[in-house]
Amino acid sequence: MYVNELSPGEKVLIRVEKGMNTVELTTEVLAVSSNMEYLNIQQQEKKLHTKIIPIKLITDPKTKVAISFPERNIVYKVYVVRNKVPYLWRKVQIRRFEMSPSHLLMSSENGQPTERRVHARIPLGLPGTARFLNGAGALPVTIKNLSGGGIALVTEPNADTGALRSGFVIQDITFTDPETQQTFVLSAYVVRSTKYTNGKILFGCKLNSKTVEASLFVHRKLAGDQPAE
Repeated sequence: MYVNELSPGEKVLIRVEKGMNTVELTTEVLAVSSNMEYLNIQQQEKKLHTKIIPIKLITDPKTKVAISFPERNIVYKVYVVRNKVPYLWRKVQIRRFEMSPSHLLMSSENGQPTERRVHARIPLGLPGTARFLNGAGALPVTIKNLSGGGIALVTEPNADTGALRSGFVIQDITFTDPETQQTFVLSAYVVRSTKYTNGKILFGCKLNSKTVEASLFVHRKLAGDQPAE
């Protein structure tokens, strides 16, 4: 599926990657507003040998000024979920032409269905604590999800994470599941981090070892079972 096959109103997630840092932005596909815009897009498609679709203008939440998307040393990936299937475009440009009222999503790539997860994963949203390497003791976190091989947690704004980045070890992540009363103390290392506009940071982590306990917990939750007494 090419980007110009997307329909007005479809939600778009743009993943901005610069080195080990990532930010995720959400927007939506717009309808072409006029014949002039349609002709301009057609001309640009021929000139740049790419496909183009207008998306809702993405602005800075504080200044309300349209965000620019420089291309040097930055990677943009786009995800769109259609009929519960996520599609991914890995080579994307985002531009504005002559102060267009929208951003233009540009890619010559044929987006493909993708599955980003290797292990079965469950959402949790449970409170917990984490001790970050070089951080100031245990910090409150939210355990967003868990699989047999990884865990995602979210810190509060201004949390002292010790400038944690990809490859750094989290000494222990502790949380208790209220349904089963199981308490987990897991060690992991950071694979990626995503900074949200509200100041919170999501850390996607890989467990230092694939624990049988975590795997069984995930599969029991998926099956709706309770652990044996």
